[in-house]
Amino acid sequence: MANEKVIEEKTKYDNARGQKSLLIAAQKNANLARLSNVQAAASYQKIIIDYRAATDQLFNKKMTGFFLSFCSHLPLKLNHYLGAFIGQLLYLLNTDAKKVTRQNIAICFSELSKNEQRSLIKKSLIETGKNLTESSLIWNQSFSKNANLIRNIHGEHYLDTDENTILLVPHLGCWEITGRVIANTRAITFLFKPLKKQQQNQYLFERRNQGNLTMASADQSGVLKLQRALKHGELVGMLPDQDPGQEGSIIAPFFNLP
Repeated sequence: MANEKVIEEKTKYDNARGQKSLLIAAQKNANLARLSNVQAAASYQKIIIDYRAATDQLFNKKMTGFFLSFCSHLPLKLNHYLGAFIGQLLYLLNTDAKKVTRQNIAICFSELSKNEQRSLIKKSLIETGKNLTESSLIWNQSFSKNANLIRNIHGEHYLDTDENTILLVPHLGCWEITGRVIANTRAITFLFKPLKKQQQNQYLFERRNQGNLTMASADQSGVLKLQRALKHGELVGMLPDQDPGQEGSIIAPFFNLP
């Protein structure tokens, strides 16, 4: 309608029967109409994008929850078989996990032959897959059931000292179970690095931060939590091989490499 009005007024103006002000007003109305249509289209597009993002997030959250819940209901032996299969896929496909593992093994075990390094890469990724599936079993069990999976604990009497105690627990084996078993009988605060994906981070945080187990994020607020825990005589746990970034750490050579 706005465009038709512009044509009508322009025709009148060309025939010297219209006024210039009316022509300008008609053109302005047409421009406003176009702008309104563009804004409406942009708003609609944003709604579609937000809807798709929300749908994808919900789908990913449900799929992640379903997979981890499925793993948690498997007997430990079947759980490990599934984890080993995932590890095989990590090895066969050109994954980031394979690239990082290859690089680290080449640095740490440079004396091994290429075939020996490939064999070690494969074994490492298989254990990585098993660690994923067995962690889901740990996350979805109670602390007391977690404790039933442990056969021997060496040096447990060191946890009952009156001195401030910090546990250094590197990423070896199923480290997830350590804090949960300790928290079954004692209060402990563990430092952790939040995941980048919000839905995954929320899933893990809800299962980690419960009972006597308190999670402290690897930032200034988390450090304050650790200090308060030590002040109250509670245990503190850290994973010393975490990467806090250049701003939160001192860069040291790794196997004589910068």
